[in-house]
Amino acid sequence: MPVNSLVCTCLGLSDFNPAIRSYHIERAKNVVDLASEFRASNLCFVPGEYMFQHRLLPAESEWKLVVDATQQVGRHAAERGLELAIELLPFDYAFIRTLEDMERFLDAVDLENVKATVDISHFWLMRIPPEALSRLQGRIAQVHVSDCDGANHGDLPPGRGNTPFGEYMSAIRDAGFAGAASVELEFPPDISQMHDWVAEAYGSTLRELKAVGVH
Repeated sequence: MPVNSLVCTCLGLSDFNPAIRSYHIERAKNVVDLASEFRASNLCFVPGEYMFQHRLLPAESEWKLVVDATQQVGRHAAERGLELAIELLPFDYAFIRTLEDMERFLDAVDLENVKATVDISHFWLMRIPPEALSRLQGRIAQVHVSDCDGANHGDLPPGRGNTPFGEYMSAIRDAGFAGAASVELEFPPDISQMHDWVAEAYGSTLRELKAVGVH
């Protein structure tokens, strides 16, 4: 089965202990190598959150450490022909929480192969309007499809929440993205019904893609 993308959640890129930070950077590079072995096209890269809720370490110093770490991993990925796709998280202390954060981060990293992940339900939770995705023209490397109730993170099959998929998918297309979309699922109500949960998500995602002509 083809593998289009891998995921690397990196929670130690801003650690004040150099040994811990270096470990996480090397770990991320190892996942890049694994993605290369799988002949994937990109790596979903999740930089994580500020430590201690801005109360102990200067936020700007943490930001610079994460930018530097992403540059190191990004250059490693470029050598292997891979893109890093930075994910926006709808959580209070995430490094990339708003569209402005994403633009600032991509500008600071300043590597052609470091782009954005558009997780549609995350953008909806943060009330980033679909038309704002034009600001990411040519800078999208990956798309996640999942639903939510508009207030709580859920990663539900499309149709179980109120995410306006059609508007977002059209905006993603207009921003120049023509790659694969990943169905992201968590927390099935009954784990014994996992097959049905996945089948529902696949079917509803396919309908959403076809409805706006992006399948």
